[in-house]
Amino acid sequence: MFSGRDLQAATWINAGDDTPSLASLKPVYLALHIVGGHIGLPLLVLTFLLSKRASCHPTLMNFCIIWILYSVFYCLTAYDKNGLTNPSSPSKLCLAQAILINGASPMAAVAGVAVTVQLWSMFNEPHFYVSGWRKASRRADLALALAPPYLTFLVFAMASGLIIAAHPEMVGAPSGLYCSVQIDPLQDIVAVFCALMVAVITGFGVAIAIKFSRRWVKTQQAFPLAKRRPSISMSLRVAILIFYTWVTLGVCIVLVVHSKWALPYMIMASLPLVAFLIFGTQKDVFHVWCFWRWWRHKDSDGRECPQADSRRPSEAELMLEEALRTPILAVPETKKS
Repeated sequence: MFSGRDLQAATWINAGDDTPSLASLKPVYLALHIVGGHIGLPLLVLTFLLSKRASCHPTLMNFCIIWILYSVFYCLTAYDKNGLTNPSSPSKLCLAQAILINGASPMAAVAGVAVTVQLWSMFNEPHFYVSGWRKASRRADLALALAPPYLTFLVFAMASGLIIAAHPEMVGAPSGLYCSVQIDPLQDIVAVFCALMVAVITGFGVAIAIKFSRRWVKTQQAFPLAKRRPSISMSLRVAILIFYTWVTLGVCIVLVVHSKWALPYMIMASLPLVAFLIFGTQKDVFHVWCFWRWWRHKDSDGRECPQADSRRPSEAELMLEEALRTPILAVPETKKS
């Protein structure tokens, strides 16, 4: 399956002075994971689950949960101070981490594809759904959208587990940040797969931007006297998301070519934090977290009421916002004649 060149002994942070290590950056690495994946995203998920004002589409909820798992997997050895320094007998946490992290990145990438496909489908419902899908149950649609990331994770994790069972000596921690299976073909496959998923996300992002701009132009032409302007908040979130997907694509390439650079590891550790900042800055989430500002106005009878938004959103903006809230892959019902 693998050549002798691929099965060279794994390296560890205590393997010698000539082995590059990033162990000194571990506090920063863990801090990025903890702030984004252990605090921020769980808080956001709880907000969506417990609040009636902040709604969330199942694919977006799934996206956040997957990034939480991603962060937890990469921090497993933080609970074992000797987990990265014992090449003769790797700890159970080290072995578990080596299995899990090879599935974590592909899982997160596929979850990102699911979110962008949901956004795109809101602009293409009449053409996107085939007759067979119209008859599918809502549960089947939900499973179809939520299951692929976890199935992807199982495939990569099982492959890593089989490799470790056959070649346990291939588990190492040369970066000093986490344990991994040090077989170049496997690492290359993971990196290439993630890069392909990022390319798919970018493609759908471009398609969404084109559809959004066309709807915006049509709205302006239909209502030329209406004072409308694009949502700065929404545009900024979409721009950051697309930009960071390209950064992630660059990280995948850099890790394949130069696995000892510190910056790619820090960027990967910041991904859960970026996901939290992008989706945690939605207006309805702010309304829940800043409730003392949202309910500060009173009506003519002295009752507290939420302040109104002075800017009326366009049809395209409403569709993008609705895409992250409506039931999964919902098919509009046809009117009976």
